[in-house]
Amino acid sequence: MAVYSWGFGKYGQLGNGLTASAETPQFVKLPKSSPLQISCGAHFTLLLCEIEAKDGTKKRQIFACGWGKHGRLGTGSEEDHTHPTELVLRDTPVQVSAGFWHAACITSEGQLYAWGYNRSHNVLGMIKEASPFETVPVQVPIECGVRFNQVACGYNYTYAIASDGSCWSWGTGAHGVLGHGDTLERTSPTKIDIPGGNAISFVGCGYSHVAVVTSDGMLLMAGRGADGALGLGGKSDRNKLSHVTGLDGIAIAKASCSLGERHAHTLACTIDGHIYSWGDGYKGKLGLGSQESKELPTKINPSSFGGECVISVVCGGIHSAAVTREGGVFTWGCGSDGRLGHPEAKGHRYLFRSDVPRRVEGLPSNCIAVDCSYYHTAALSCDI
Repeated sequence: MAVYSWGFGKYGQLGNGLTASAETPQFVKLPKSSPLQISCGAHFTLLLCEIEAKDGTKKRQIFACGWGKHGRLGTGSEEDHTHPTELVLRDTPVQVSAGFWHAACITSEGQLYAWGYNRSHNVLGMIKEASPFETVPVQVPIECGVRFNQVACGYNYTYAIASDGSCWSWGTGAHGVLGHGDTLERTSPTKIDIPGGNAISFVGCGYSHVAVVTSDGMLLMAGRGADGALGLGGKSDRNKLSHVTGLDGIAIAKASCSLGERHAHTLACTIDGHIYSWGDGYKGKLGLGSQESKELPTKINPSSFGGECVISVVCGGIHSAAVTREGGVFTWGCGSDGRLGHPEAKGHRYLFRSDVPRRVEGLPSNCIAVDCSYYHTAALSCDI
Protein backbone atom coordinates (compact mmCIF):
# COMPACT_ATOMS: atom_id res chain seq x y z
CA MET A 1 0.00 0.00 0.00
CA ALA A 2 1.21 3.53 -0.75
CA VAL A 3 0.13 7.16 -0.27
CA TYR A 4 0.34 9.99 -2.81
CA SER A 5 -0.49 13.65 -2.14
CA TRP A 6 -0.69 16.93 -4.06
CA GLY A 7 -1.85 20.54 -3.75
CA PHE A 8 -0.92 23.28 -1.28
CA GLY A 9 2.03 22.20 0.85
CA LYS A 10 3.27 25.24 2.78
CA TYR A 11 3.05 23.56 6.20
CA GLY A 12 4.34 20.12 5.20
CA GLN A 13 0.86 18.60 4.90
CA LEU A 14 1.85 16.69 1.75
CA GLY A 15 4.19 14.58 3.88
CA ASN A 16 7.00 14.55 1.32
CA GLY A 17 9.50 16.43 3.48
CA LEU A 18 8.91 19.74 1.71
CA THR A 19 6.98 22.95 2.37
CA ALA A 20 6.06 23.62 -1.23
CA SER A 21 2.95 23.02 -3.31
CA ALA A 22 2.79 20.23 -5.88
CA GLU A 23 0.65 20.21 -9.03
CA THR A 24 1.02 16.45 -9.53
CA PRO A 25 0.91 13.47 -7.11
CA GLN A 26 3.92 13.04 -4.84
CA PHE A 27 4.90 9.73 -3.22
CA VAL A 28 4.79 9.85 0.59
CA LYS A 29 7.50 7.79 2.27
CA LEU A 30 6.26 6.07 5.42
CA PRO A 31 8.38 4.64 8.26
CA LYS A 32 8.10 0.85 7.74
CA SER A 33 4.34 0.73 7.76
CA SER A 34 1.43 0.02 5.45
CA PRO A 35 -1.25 2.74 5.18
CA LEU A 36 -4.89 1.75 5.68
CA GLN A 37 -6.71 5.12 5.67
CA ILE A 38 -6.01 8.76 4.85
CA SER A 39 -7.78 11.84 6.19
CA CYS A 40 -6.96 15.38 5.04
CA GLY A 41 -7.58 18.25 7.46
CA ALA A 42 -6.92 21.99 7.42
CA HIS A 43 -3.24 22.11 6.45
CA PHE A 44 -2.56 18.68 7.97
CA THR A 45 -2.92 15.02 7.08
CA LEU A 46 -3.55 11.92 9.19
CA LEU A 47 -2.63 8.38 8.15
CA LEU A 48 -3.88 5.22 9.81
CA CYS A 49 -1.16 2.63 9.29
CA GLU A 50 -0.33 -0.97 10.15
CA ILE A 51 3.17 -1.66 11.45
CA GLU A 52 4.73 -5.15 11.44
CA ALA A 53 7.26 -5.91 14.18
CA LYS A 54 10.31 -8.13 13.73
CA ASP A 55 8.50 -11.01 15.44
CA GLY A 56 5.70 -10.83 12.88
CA THR A 57 3.11 -9.22 15.15
CA LYS A 58 1.19 -6.26 13.79
CA LYS A 59 -0.11 -3.11 15.39
CA ARG A 60 -2.00 -0.08 14.13
CA GLN A 61 -0.88 3.48 14.66
CA ILE A 62 -1.67 6.99 13.45
CA PHE A 63 0.87 9.21 11.72
CA ALA A 64 0.45 12.95 11.15
CA CYS A 65 2.12 15.67 9.10
CA GLY A 66 1.55 19.35 8.42
CA TRP A 67 0.59 22.33 10.57
CA GLY A 68 0.84 21.61 14.28
CA LYS A 69 -0.80 24.76 15.66
CA HIS A 70 -3.06 24.09 18.67
CA GLY A 71 -1.96 20.44 18.76
CA ARG A 72 -4.03 19.29 15.79
CA LEU A 73 -1.34 16.74 14.82
CA GLY A 74 -1.64 14.98 18.19
CA THR A 75 2.13 14.51 18.44
CA GLY A 76 2.54 16.18 21.84
CA SER A 77 3.47 19.69 20.71
CA GLU A 78 2.51 22.48 18.30
CA GLU A 79 5.48 21.74 16.08
CA ASP A 80 4.97 21.35 12.32
CA HIS A 81 6.07 18.10 10.67
CA THR A 82 6.92 17.68 6.99
CA HIS A 83 7.22 13.88 7.30
CA PRO A 84 4.56 11.57 8.80
CA THR A 85 5.18 11.46 12.57
CA GLU A 86 3.76 8.86 14.94
CA LEU A 87 1.14 9.76 17.53
CA VAL A 88 1.26 8.25 21.01
CA LEU A 89 -1.96 6.30 21.57
CA ARG A 90 -2.22 3.49 24.06
CA ASP A 91 -5.20 1.80 22.35
CA THR A 92 -5.54 0.41 18.82
CA PRO A 93 -7.03 2.91 16.33
CA VAL A 94 -9.33 1.62 13.59
CA GLN A 95 -10.62 4.87 12.02
CA VAL A 96 -9.46 8.48 12.02
CA SER A 97 -10.87 11.87 10.99
CA ALA A 98 -9.02 15.16 10.47
CA GLY A 99 -11.07 18.33 10.88
CA PHE A 100 -10.09 21.98 10.76
CA TRP A 101 -8.69 22.67 14.23
CA HIS A 102 -9.18 19.24 15.76
CA ALA A 103 -9.08 15.53 14.97
CA ALA A 104 -10.48 12.30 16.40
CA CYS A 105 -10.20 8.53 16.14
CA ILE A 106 -12.09 5.37 17.05
CA THR A 107 -10.33 2.43 18.71
CA SER A 108 -10.88 -1.32 18.34
CA GLU A 109 -12.82 -1.24 21.62
CA GLY A 110 -15.19 1.43 20.30
CA GLN A 111 -13.66 4.19 22.41
CA LEU A 112 -13.38 7.74 21.10
CA TYR A 113 -10.26 9.92 21.31
CA ALA A 114 -9.89 13.55 20.23
CA TRP A 115 -7.17 16.23 20.16
CA GLY A 116 -6.53 19.78 18.94
CA TYR A 117 -8.26 23.08 19.69
CA ASN A 118 -11.15 22.70 22.13
CA ARG A 119 -11.99 26.16 23.48
CA SER A 120 -14.22 26.90 20.49
CA HIS A 121 -17.48 25.05 21.26
CA ASN A 122 -15.88 22.03 23.01
CA VAL A 123 -15.45 20.12 19.77
CA LEU A 124 -13.35 17.53 21.64
CA GLY A 125 -16.46 16.53 23.61
CA MET A 126 -15.01 17.46 26.97
CA ILE A 127 -14.74 20.61 29.08
CA LYS A 128 -11.07 21.39 29.77
CA GLU A 129 -10.72 24.55 31.85
CA ALA A 130 -6.93 24.43 32.19
CA SER A 131 -5.96 24.44 28.51
CA PRO A 132 -7.65 25.61 25.29
CA PHE A 133 -6.25 22.65 23.35
CA GLU A 134 -4.88 19.10 23.64
CA THR A 135 -1.64 18.12 21.89
CA VAL A 136 -2.14 14.38 22.38
CA PRO A 137 -5.21 12.14 21.95
CA VAL A 138 -7.49 12.30 25.00
CA GLN A 139 -10.33 9.86 25.61
CA VAL A 140 -13.77 11.43 25.23
CA PRO A 141 -16.15 10.64 28.12
CA ILE A 142 -19.19 8.75 26.80
CA GLU A 143 -22.25 7.09 28.26
CA CYS A 144 -21.68 3.66 29.78
CA GLY A 145 -22.04 0.89 27.21
CA VAL A 146 -21.86 3.11 24.12
CA ARG A 147 -19.29 1.97 21.56
CA PHE A 148 -18.52 3.90 18.37
CA ASN A 149 -17.46 2.74 14.92
CA GLN A 150 -17.13 6.02 12.96
CA VAL A 151 -16.23 9.61 13.80
CA ALA A 152 -16.29 12.66 11.50
CA CYS A 153 -14.88 16.11 12.29
CA GLY A 154 -16.46 19.26 10.84
CA TYR A 155 -15.30 22.86 11.14
CA ASN A 156 -16.16 23.32 14.82
CA TYR A 157 -18.37 20.33 15.52
CA THR A 158 -18.10 16.53 15.57
CA TYR A 159 -20.35 13.58 14.70
CA ALA A 160 -20.01 9.92 15.63
CA ILE A 161 -21.93 6.72 14.86
CA ALA A 162 -22.35 4.08 17.57
CA SER A 163 -22.28 0.33 16.98
CA ASP A 164 -26.06 0.18 17.47
CA GLY A 165 -26.59 2.63 14.58
CA SER A 166 -27.36 5.64 16.77
CA CYS A 167 -25.86 9.01 15.81
CA TRP A 168 -24.26 11.52 18.19
CA SER A 169 -23.02 15.09 17.76
CA TRP A 170 -21.41 17.91 19.73
CA GLY A 171 -19.73 21.29 19.30
CA THR A 172 -21.30 24.38 17.76
CA GLY A 173 -24.99 24.30 16.92
CA ALA A 174 -24.81 27.18 14.41
CA HIS A 175 -27.26 26.78 11.50
CA GLY A 176 -28.67 23.69 13.28
CA VAL A 177 -25.77 21.58 12.04
CA LEU A 178 -25.88 19.26 15.09
CA GLY A 179 -29.34 18.04 14.08
CA HIS A 180 -30.98 18.40 17.51
CA GLY A 181 -33.77 20.76 16.41
CA ASP A 182 -32.11 23.94 17.67
CA THR A 183 -28.94 25.98 17.26
CA LEU A 184 -27.55 25.38 20.74
CA GLU A 185 -24.04 24.23 21.51
CA ARG A 186 -23.44 20.73 22.90
CA THR A 187 -20.29 20.28 25.02
CA SER A 188 -20.38 16.48 25.06
CA PRO A 189 -21.60 13.70 22.74
CA THR A 190 -25.40 13.97 22.54
CA LYS A 191 -27.65 11.42 20.86
CA ILE A 192 -29.68 12.66 17.88
CA ASP A 193 -33.33 11.78 17.39
CA ILE A 194 -33.24 10.19 13.93
CA PRO A 195 -36.42 10.44 11.79
CA GLY A 196 -38.17 7.08 11.69
CA GLY A 197 -35.65 5.62 14.12
CA ASN A 198 -33.40 4.55 11.25
CA ALA A 199 -29.96 3.15 11.99
CA ILE A 200 -27.09 5.25 10.62
CA SER A 201 -24.27 3.76 8.56
CA PHE A 202 -22.22 6.79 7.44
CA VAL A 203 -21.75 10.49 8.18
CA GLY A 204 -19.90 13.21 6.28
CA CYS A 205 -19.21 16.59 7.94
CA GLY A 206 -18.52 19.83 6.10
CA TYR A 207 -17.91 23.41 7.17
CA SER A 208 -21.49 24.13 8.27
CA HIS A 209 -23.65 21.32 6.88
CA VAL A 210 -23.73 17.58 7.35
CA ALA A 211 -24.86 14.48 5.42
CA VAL A 212 -26.03 11.33 7.18
CA VAL A 213 -26.74 8.01 5.42
CA THR A 214 -29.10 5.44 6.92
CA SER A 215 -28.55 1.69 6.79
CA ASP A 216 -31.20 1.42 4.07
CA GLY A 217 -29.53 4.03 1.86
CA MET A 218 -31.60 7.12 2.66
CA LEU A 219 -29.82 10.49 2.81
CA LEU A 220 -30.51 13.00 5.60
CA MET A 221 -29.11 16.55 5.73
CA ALA A 222 -28.87 19.34 8.32
CA GLY A 223 -27.19 22.71 8.75
CA ARG A 224 -26.65 25.74 6.54
CA GLY A 225 -28.79 25.81 3.43
CA ALA A 226 -27.89 29.19 1.91
CA ASP A 227 -26.15 27.72 -1.15
CA GLY A 228 -28.72 25.00 -1.79
CA ALA A 229 -26.23 22.45 -0.47
CA LEU A 230 -28.87 20.54 1.53
CA GLY A 231 -30.51 19.36 -1.69
CA LEU A 232 -34.00 20.09 -0.37
CA GLY A 233 -35.09 22.49 -3.09
CA GLY A 234 -34.51 25.71 -1.13
CA LYS A 235 -31.91 27.68 0.77
CA SER A 236 -33.24 27.52 4.31
CA ASP A 237 -31.23 26.15 7.22
CA ARG A 238 -32.40 22.88 8.77
CA ASN A 239 -31.82 22.17 12.47
CA LYS A 240 -33.10 18.62 12.21
CA LEU A 241 -31.85 15.89 9.91
CA SER A 242 -34.13 16.15 6.88
CA HIS A 243 -34.83 13.55 4.22
CA VAL A 244 -33.54 14.39 0.72
CA THR A 245 -36.63 13.34 -1.21
CA GLY A 246 -34.96 14.04 -4.55
CA LEU A 247 -33.04 10.80 -4.05
CA ASP A 248 -36.04 8.62 -3.19
CA GLY A 249 -35.66 5.16 -4.70
CA ILE A 250 -31.90 5.62 -5.02
CA ALA A 251 -29.75 3.80 -2.46
CA ILE A 252 -26.92 6.03 -1.20
CA ALA A 253 -23.69 4.51 0.10
CA LYS A 254 -21.67 7.60 1.08
CA ALA A 255 -21.96 11.39 0.98
CA SER A 256 -19.58 14.29 1.47
CA CYS A 257 -20.05 17.98 2.36
CA SER A 258 -17.78 20.82 1.22
CA LEU A 259 -15.26 22.38 3.58
CA GLY A 260 -15.49 26.07 2.66
CA GLU A 261 -17.27 28.84 4.52
CA ARG A 262 -18.84 29.90 1.21
CA HIS A 263 -19.89 28.15 -2.02
CA ALA A 264 -21.14 25.02 -0.24
CA HIS A 265 -21.86 21.83 -2.18
CA THR A 266 -22.58 18.16 -1.55
CA LEU A 267 -21.76 14.90 -3.33
CA ALA A 268 -23.47 11.54 -2.89
CA CYS A 269 -22.33 8.14 -4.17
CA THR A 270 -24.94 5.47 -4.88
CA ILE A 271 -24.55 1.79 -4.12
CA ASP A 272 -24.46 1.06 -7.86
CA GLY A 273 -21.60 3.51 -8.50
CA HIS A 274 -23.22 6.75 -9.68
CA ILE A 275 -22.64 10.29 -8.38
CA TYR A 276 -25.15 13.03 -7.60
CA SER A 277 -24.11 16.61 -6.84
CA TRP A 278 -25.84 19.81 -5.75
CA GLY A 279 -25.22 23.22 -4.18
CA ASP A 280 -23.03 26.07 -5.43
CA GLY A 281 -21.44 25.31 -8.81
CA TYR A 282 -18.51 27.68 -8.26
CA LYS A 283 -15.46 26.72 -10.36
CA GLY A 284 -17.34 23.73 -11.81
CA LYS A 285 -17.02 21.67 -8.63
CA LEU A 286 -20.41 19.99 -9.18
CA GLY A 287 -18.88 18.17 -12.16
CA LEU A 288 -21.83 18.92 -14.43
CA GLY A 289 -19.96 20.72 -17.20
CA SER A 290 -20.62 24.31 -16.08
CA GLN A 291 -20.58 26.58 -13.04
CA GLU A 292 -24.36 26.48 -12.71
CA SER A 293 -25.67 25.87 -9.19
CA LYS A 294 -28.27 23.22 -8.33
CA GLU A 295 -30.70 23.10 -5.40
CA LEU A 296 -31.67 19.49 -6.09
CA PRO A 297 -29.51 16.36 -6.55
CA THR A 298 -28.32 16.12 -10.16
CA LYS A 299 -26.59 13.09 -11.63
CA ILE A 300 -23.08 13.50 -13.02
CA ASN A 301 -22.79 11.91 -16.46
CA PRO A 302 -21.28 8.42 -15.94
CA SER A 303 -19.22 8.90 -19.09
CA SER A 304 -17.19 11.49 -17.15
CA PHE A 305 -15.67 8.57 -15.25
CA GLY A 306 -14.90 6.55 -18.36
CA GLY A 307 -17.67 4.09 -17.59
CA GLU A 308 -15.98 3.05 -14.34
CA CYS A 309 -17.97 2.36 -11.16
CA VAL A 310 -17.44 5.04 -8.49
CA ILE A 311 -17.08 3.70 -4.94
CA SER A 312 -16.39 6.91 -3.02
CA VAL A 313 -16.61 10.71 -3.43
CA VAL A 314 -15.25 13.56 -1.37
CA CYS A 315 -15.66 17.34 -1.34
CA GLY A 316 -12.82 19.75 -0.79
CA GLY A 317 -13.75 23.40 -0.46
CA ILE A 318 -13.83 24.39 -4.13
CA HIS A 319 -12.93 21.07 -5.72
CA SER A 320 -14.14 17.47 -5.66
CA ALA A 321 -12.68 13.98 -6.08
CA ALA A 322 -13.78 10.38 -6.60
CA VAL A 323 -12.23 6.92 -6.74
CA THR A 324 -13.53 4.03 -8.84
CA ARG A 325 -13.70 0.29 -8.27
CA GLU A 326 -11.26 -0.06 -11.16
CA GLY A 327 -8.67 2.00 -9.24
CA GLY A 328 -8.94 5.36 -10.97
CA VAL A 329 -8.94 8.74 -9.22
CA PHE A 330 -10.88 11.64 -10.76
CA THR A 331 -10.92 15.31 -9.71
CA TRP A 332 -12.80 18.42 -10.82
CA GLY A 333 -13.46 22.04 -9.83
CA CYS A 334 -10.85 24.66 -8.97
CA GLY A 335 -7.25 23.70 -9.75
CA SER A 336 -5.41 26.51 -7.95
CA ASP A 337 -2.42 25.44 -5.84
CA GLY A 338 -2.41 22.12 -7.71
CA ARG A 339 -5.25 20.57 -5.73
CA LEU A 340 -6.65 18.71 -8.78
CA GLY A 341 -3.38 16.90 -9.47
CA HIS A 342 -3.33 17.89 -13.16
CA PRO A 343 -0.05 19.31 -14.57
CA GLU A 344 -1.86 22.11 -16.45
CA ALA A 345 -2.27 23.93 -13.13
CA LYS A 346 1.39 24.88 -13.13
CA GLY A 347 1.72 28.55 -13.98
CA HIS A 348 -2.07 29.07 -13.86
CA ARG A 349 -2.69 29.27 -10.13
CA TYR A 350 -6.01 31.14 -10.22
CA LEU A 351 -7.32 30.34 -13.70
CA PHE A 352 -7.15 26.58 -14.12
CA ARG A 353 -10.27 24.52 -13.45
CA SER A 354 -12.18 21.52 -14.76
CA ASP A 355 -15.97 21.57 -14.99
CA VAL A 356 -16.12 17.78 -15.43
CA PRO A 357 -14.32 14.91 -13.67
CA ARG A 358 -10.86 14.18 -15.09
CA ARG A 359 -8.60 11.25 -14.32
CA VAL A 360 -5.47 12.06 -12.32
CA GLU A 361 -2.81 10.59 -14.59
CA GLY A 362 0.15 10.72 -12.21
CA LEU A 363 -1.14 7.90 -9.97
CA PRO A 364 -0.91 4.10 -10.01
CA SER A 365 -3.93 2.42 -11.62
CA ASN A 366 -4.91 0.61 -8.42
CA CYS A 367 -6.07 3.34 -6.04
CA ILE A 368 -8.65 2.42 -3.41
CA ALA A 369 -9.30 5.71 -1.57
CA VAL A 370 -9.04 9.48 -1.96
CA ASP A 371 -9.55 12.37 0.46
CA CYS A 372 -9.50 16.18 0.25
CA SER A 373 -9.02 19.18 2.46
CA TYR A 374 -9.80 22.67 1.22
CA TYR A 375 -6.31 22.98 -0.24
CA HIS A 376 -4.81 19.54 -0.80
CA THR A 377 -5.69 16.01 -1.87
CA ALA A 378 -4.31 12.55 -1.11
CA ALA A 379 -4.88 9.06 -2.50
CA LEU A 380 -4.22 5.56 -1.22
CA SER A 381 -3.14 2.84 -3.65
CA CYS A 382 -2.37 -0.86 -3.51
CA ASP A 383 1.09 -0.05 -4.88
CA ILE A 384 3.81 -1.91 -2.98
